[in-house]
Amino acid sequence: MRRASEQERPLAEEMAERNRWKAIVESSSDAILEVDLKGVILSWNAGAERVYGYASKEVVGRPATFLAPPDRPDEIPQILARLKRGERVEHFETVRIRKDGTRIDVSLTISPIRDANGHITGASSIARDISERKRGEEALRESEERYRSLFSGVPLGLYRGTPRGENLEANPALLRMLGCPDLETLRATNAADFYADPDARQKWVAVLETEGVVSGYEIRMRRLDGSIFWARASARIVHDSSGRGVYIEGTLEDITERKHGQEAILRAREADRANKAKSEFLSRMSHELRTPLNAILGFAQVLEMDPLRPDQRESIDQILKGGHHMLELISEVLDIAWIEAGQIAISLEPMPLNKVVQETLNLVTPLAAKANIQLHADATGAPERHILADRQRFKQVLLNLLSNAVKYNRPGGSVTLSYEDAPPSRLRIKVRDTGLGIPQDKMNRLFAPFDRLGAEQTEIEGTGLGLVLCKRLVEAMGRTLGVESVKGKGSTFWVEFAQAPSPGRDVLTG
Repeated sequence: MRRASEQERPLAEEMAERNRWKAIVESSSDAILEVDLKGVILSWNAGAERVYGYASKEVVGRPATFLAPPDRPDEIPQILARLKRGERVEHFETVRIRKDGTRIDVSLTISPIRDANGHITGASSIARDISERKRGEEALRESEERYRSLFSGVPLGLYRGTPRGENLEANPALLRMLGCPDLETLRATNAADFYADPDARQKWVAVLETEGVVSGYEIRMRRLDGSIFWARASARIVHDSSGRGVYIEGTLEDITERKHGQEAILRAREADRANKAKSEFLSRMSHELRTPLNAILGFAQVLEMDPLRPDQRESIDQILKGGHHMLELISEVLDIAWIEAGQIAISLEPMPLNKVVQETLNLVTPLAAKANIQLHADATGAPERHILADRQRFKQVLLNLLSNAVKYNRPGGSVTLSYEDAPPSRLRIKVRDTGLGIPQDKMNRLFAPFDRLGAEQTEIEGTGLGLVLCKRLVEAMGRTLGVESVKGKGSTFWVEFAQAPSPGRDVLTG
């Protein structure tokens, strides 16, 4: 009896050990199963039921290949082949199919099972459901991808560096802004080298260390090639547990165009103030000059009526001539000033062209007769044409062009006024003379104030402002003035105005 009892004790202990391991296996939340060398399932714990959704009686005796998804048909046979070679498969991450058809992510650890003689008879598989971890990893990956996409795609320059000037991270926008071909080049350069003022970065870091966060700090920066640009910087300083600043993170925006725009606005305002001041000054000076000048001309005209010796009369003539020239100069300077200040009144309306041309020709005829110049108006006998213009200012322009054509003509020459249609619905009025013409290399000086081309070759007086005033007046009416000239053959000045129907004429029926 004692001997039988002694023999039964190891058997009982072995059964107890088996039961203990069986309890451990059954209580595990992991799926633990046993397969033979053909892959047929021999055992299936409660954890496997929870993970895969199958009860033990549904799967024991079936090949384990039904757990693999259709897109991985060779996975389990390949694992069995490795096990037969005595290999152990550890933490192999793959996908399995649950009973309800859903896919789950699992991590497999598979070990060969040997008999008492060391022969491999099957394998034990431990599968851990890692779906939650995988979802977390995917969410983290997507979050990192969104962050990287934002970091790379945002048009603002983003960076991370140290207070010492080490450049750690930067997005493509910042690299382009600083002219760096890649991040390695940026990291090889100290941040202080990108500031136009060598001391600017120290001041910037000092402000950051004091304030912690700085926004909208405008500063001049230097690109890698040395060119300067304006930037708007915002940043924060990151401290460690001891309160020491370890990182600077921030943004940089190129505001060079905005700065140039602001400077242009300031210049325009200054120019506007200067123009207003100039106009006010010229207006006052015009009044101050005209008053005594009119008095001088008045007294000269009185003296002209008295009996005078020839030399005295010549002196009076010079006074009157110089005085009238001065009045003309004052009027033209004042007109140009008013135009530049935008204070000249322009009223565009349908204007009878032939009538105004004839009035202007009547004014120029005495000057032409005195200079022995023939006046021709090819279009005065044509049907009346109308243009959109300011009558007074158009007449002023035409009178100036005709007077110049007479004054700067050759003796016995001619001046011809003509019209021609110009698209779209415009009329070109041309004044052609037979004077000396204008060399091409001097055409750019034609409309410069006080520049009288060819004045050294003539005794004719002028202000050098007539053509300037004509061009400004024509442009103030929204029209065009041009010139064509051939040296030795004469010049043709022209203005173009929009044609208009006669007042009271039915535009639709004509």
